[in-house]
Amino acid sequence: MFTFTIDYLILIILASIGVIQLGALYGDLKGLLFFQSVALIHFVGLSLPIASFVWFFTTDARNINDYAGGLDSNIQALLFFLGALIGWVFTAILSSIINLHMKRQDLSPCQGLDSLKKTNYFNVLIFNLKYWRSNWHL
Repeated sequence: MFTFTIDYLILIILASIGVIQLGALYGDLKGLLFFQSVALIHFVGLSLPIASFVWFFTTDARNINDYAGGLDSNIQALLFFLGALIGWVFTAILSSIINLHMKRQDLSPCQGLDSLKKTNYFNVLIFNLKYWRSNWHL
């Protein structure tokens, strides 16, 4: 049971990283991309979800009811949320390190996700935290 949950969590983490990469590519969010090559991003973005899915279902019997040792739907939902969150955090950290050279100073607090077209995630986060702190009125 324990390895089943860990395997499911790994499946969701890898699949979410691939999907985030494809979404960042199609949304032109260069600050979230791991690679500059469009073909490489397509390959990684498509192969991570497919490979993790194939790995998950071919390594062991996974079609198990929850009363026979499978995942309960509530635990599965929590693991999905946790895996997607870990995938997002991993993507934000790694892409910010890779795209450290992307430092734009002409950011606006109302740009939202569009600011990731010009700079990396940590620069946007730091800019918005400074903006919120300076405009916070008690």
